[in-house]
Amino acid sequence: SSFDRIWIFRLKENGDTLWTFLGRDSCSESANMVVPTKDNGFLMVGASNYYNTNKTNAFFLKLDTHGDTLWSRFYGSPYWDRAYRAIELSDSGFMVLGYTQINNSAQKADIWLLRLNARGDTLYTRKMGRHDYSVYPNDIKKTPDNGFVAVGAISNIDSSQRASSGGYLEEDTMFVLKLNAMGEKEWLKKYGNAIWSRGQSIEITPDGGFIV
Repeated sequence: SSFDRIWIFRLKENGDTLWTFLGRDSCSESANMVVPTKDNGFLMVGASNYYNTNKTNAFFLKLDTHGDTLWSRFYGSPYWDRAYRAIELSDSGFMVLGYTQINNSAQKADIWLLRLNARGDTLYTRKMGRHDYSVYPNDIKKTPDNGFVAVGAISNIDSSQRASSGGYLEEDTMFVLKLNAMGEKEWLKKYGNAIWSRGQSIEITPDGGFIV
């Protein structure tokens, strides 16, 4: 097959294989994260072109403790969408961080939050961005106030500011985004003043702050 396939495998303490999962050979799929779940299973988040050979949708795959499929879900726009990170919540549902392309231009994407129940159905979604910026998230964590904090990069796509002979310059600014328990923005701050400032991961510090 010429398609990229998801490959998930579980190992014993000594590195021996317990089981493997190999995705479909009828479309290209990619995995960005696997989360152990409270029911001793696993949730994989990534992207798939299952519905459209030219674009990708966010792809969610729930496996049981033996690596057998419990359910799969595909969400997205007619363009490019991807899920990057997931957090299991107290109700066994998930908060998922990704991005969604809002038109046919690869230059414009928004932060995309999906709140899923334990069966993978959407309870709500949030999109955050501006017409002249692309926002690419990389990590999300749950905060002590039951909210969330995300980190990533903001790219200015205003051609009047970023035009060059070859198109757009790759100028990125790091961002940290604080959300409440419903995934609504509380604040967003940008950091860095040089080309290629990107936030890759974030953790909560003991004093309630953050390390990026």
